[in-house]
Amino acid sequence: MWKIHLSSKGMVTIAELREKWKNLGLPEEQLGAILQLDNFGEEMEWMKFLALGCSVLGGSLLSSMKQACEILTRDPEGGAARIPFETFSFLYSYLASIDGEISKTETKAFLLGIEKQACQGSGVVLP
Repeated sequence: MWKIHLSSKGMVTIAELREKWKNLGLPEEQLGAILQLDNFGEEMEWMKFLALGCSVLGGSLLSSMKQACEILTRDPEGGAARIPFETFSFLYSYLASIDGEISKTETKAFLLGIEKQACQGSGVVLP
């Protein structure tokens, strides 16, 4: 339900995030840790917040991406968890840039391989 209220907005204020976080009874320290991962002003892109939240839970870039796909998919639960390639590419590129250990060349090569998979109709399969 939280996703529905904020995701349609594109941009959310940090104050909105704090309010929703508090209403859910989640530890304020967790939100602070997520917000420290990037330099945000008074507002941020909802998808970036989602990506950072998945990265805190996921531990690795690929597990973070799997979680994001499961959250964003319109496929039935337990299904393929497909999302549009543009969304996948945005999230992956953003998390890779935050990670700092993955070069832009590596990111582009990975996304090219994923795009080829998707275009061949075999679906995207994360390693």
